[in-house]
Amino acid sequence: MSQSFCPTCQSPITSNETICPNCGLVMASSSTVTAIAPVSSPAPILQPGQQLANGVYTIQNLLSKGGMGSIYLATDRQAFDRVVVIKAMIDYFDPTDPQQVQDAQQRFLTEAQTLATLRHPAIPQIYSYFQDGSHNYIVMEYIEGHDLETGLTRTDPHTGVPITGTAYPQNQVLQWGIALCRVLEYLANRNPHPVIHHDIKPANLLLDSHSGDVRLVDFGTAKARLLIQAGGGVGLQKTSVYGTQGYAAPEQYRGESEPRSDIYALAATLYHLATDDNPGDHPFSFPKLSDLGAFGDLLGGALAHAVDHRPTAATLRQQFKRLHDGIGQWSIITPNSLTVGNLQELVQWCLAHWDEARTWLYAELPQQIEMRWGDSQTAQTLRSTRDAQQNQDIALNIALRLLDPTLPPPQIAFYPSRADFGVAVPSDTKTQQVMVINQGPGYAEIQLVTPSWVTVTPQQLALRPGAATTVTVTLRLQAHHTLGTFNDVLTAQLQYHNAFRMPLTAQVVLRLPNGDEFSTIKELVDWCEANWNSAVQWLHQSDTSTSLHTQIKPFIADTLTLNHRPLSIYKGNVGKDLDAVLAVIDPHGFRVTLPNLTVSPTTIDIRALRRSSQTLVLKNTSRRHISVEVELPPWVSGDFMTTELSPGEERELRIHFNRSKIPLETLQADILIRHESIDLIIVPIVGQIPLWQRLWFRTNSYFDG
Repeated sequence: MSQSFCPTCQSPITSNETICPNCGLVMASSSTVTAIAPVSSPAPILQPGQQLANGVYTIQNLLSKGGMGSIYLATDRQAFDRVVVIKAMIDYFDPTDPQQVQDAQQRFLTEAQTLATLRHPAIPQIYSYFQDGSHNYIVMEYIEGHDLETGLTRTDPHTGVPITGTAYPQNQVLQWGIALCRVLEYLANRNPHPVIHHDIKPANLLLDSHSGDVRLVDFGTAKARLLIQAGGGVGLQKTSVYGTQGYAAPEQYRGESEPRSDIYALAATLYHLATDDNPGDHPFSFPKLSDLGAFGDLLGGALAHAVDHRPTAATLRQQFKRLHDGIGQWSIITPNSLTVGNLQELVQWCLAHWDEARTWLYAELPQQIEMRWGDSQTAQTLRSTRDAQQNQDIALNIALRLLDPTLPPPQIAFYPSRADFGVAVPSDTKTQQVMVINQGPGYAEIQLVTPSWVTVTPQQLALRPGAATTVTVTLRLQAHHTLGTFNDVLTAQLQYHNAFRMPLTAQVVLRLPNGDEFSTIKELVDWCEANWNSAVQWLHQSDTSTSLHTQIKPFIADTLTLNHRPLSIYKGNVGKDLDAVLAVIDPHGFRVTLPNLTVSPTTIDIRALRRSSQTLVLKNTSRRHISVEVELPPWVSGDFMTTELSPGEERELRIHFNRSKIPLETLQADILIRHESIDLIIVPIVGQIPLWQRLWFRTNSYFDG
């Protein structure tokens, strides 16, 4: 027993089968499965300007040609040249058989009369019908608009060139389905017999350019009969008396039909409109039904192979209406096979499955929203958003906030909720690990901003919903800081959203080698003034980890310089270094204190000299360390010309007079004591020595000494 395949549904068929068990196609008696063309009376070819019905109608131009005839645009002279549509019918009979010819003409008259009684807003009105010779014609209302096939992917019938189209929004298709179900309800309830269209497909759905309503056209196939061939088969071609392959119900291939046959064709048509997948390319197979969610489920029921399993037009309309009224509450299938019913649910799923949602946005999500919910505007918004952003996280975040404008901003939390560095000396580098958490919805781009005494690494973060990361917060004092308590905040700044803050606290002290602490600069300066020598030792102690210089270094930059010389260059008197340090850390207190020096005696009377020398006592009575320069007259010399005096320190300066060099002119001389080129004290040398005595000093220089 040989096996072949059904030419319509490709089901396997054995050679002794005459009917396809899947689609019901009646086979020829031959063992080879073939399609038998019907015997027909060809439609006439009409030319522009040609008149019909004794000059009542004038042909304007051909509109289309199909398996049931040709359609022409014409004018009606009896209706003030009203524009009408005339369909020249093809009837399926043997023209050589007079009885069949008579039966076909009677059948045409009967069915034309039936069509002429139809009155429905979605059905073009049948104005008239007539016979002209052996040909039959129907005169119909002209609807200005375009058929729904023009928006789909198709092949140009004139040039054979493929034309790329796209699916219609599901919500729009659903509305058309509701309107067309009302038409089928009307046809099914006609008396005395239901009217069956037999060829519902996108090309026979016309969109009225004035009202925007959908119209069901081409009723020339309604009530058509199939001619049974001598071999027991029926005619089969792409467009024929039982409709169009891919849209026609299985029973139509057996020469049988009823109102629910149109339900099958309507469901196949709506499937094509919502998916742009032509069922004529794979009859009885609808692979994209699952992409349509709840709408696809309803269409699947209407596409049942068995007529009894299909809903009536009224039932299907009610199902469509419930779905339409709840549009947005039906199923988009997520990448993990869950179902979301509206935009809010979709947004929440994306927030909970960020990685999958990000990929989904750049894949099928916009198409699913358009196809399943019929929301073309939202779908286009998503496409525009993703196309404008290379960063998929940012694109998804923008998209979700467009989908749900009420979505709260990200909420940033810190753990721990505050950073307390405790007690630290300035040279300490204390760190804390802080977890930054995005507890709110949406993607958070975060800029961390710190006060100047703290650094944070990293400073820029990007956190998805629920994500967390750890940053390092470091206490790091700088030259402009001081001692004491530091209170400030670490701020997480979000673009277009509120900032979030975490408190920061530190207690900065200076610590003596014995453990005592200073919490203010004033305490430090006061102690150094009262314990100058100990403070000098503290500054330059060998244990650099606890030395004053090490602890105070962050306050005085990397290296304190004095007159462009680095700290500790003064080997002989390092008190000057301490003075410089205190001046830097206490610029408004210690630094502004003027140096002060006292000298005793304050005047030298040369007449009272019994010996050739005199002792001056210098005392630093200020808070500052003083560098002293002594300038003597030429005939006076001293033990030193420069010296250093710490606060409270005294030093004796013994000066010597060379009387043999005392000037012979009037004696006017001063001892100048300076600090950094500023005259601090002037010690006058007073008294007049007679000329004869000065001459005597010159000739008796041995008396000096």
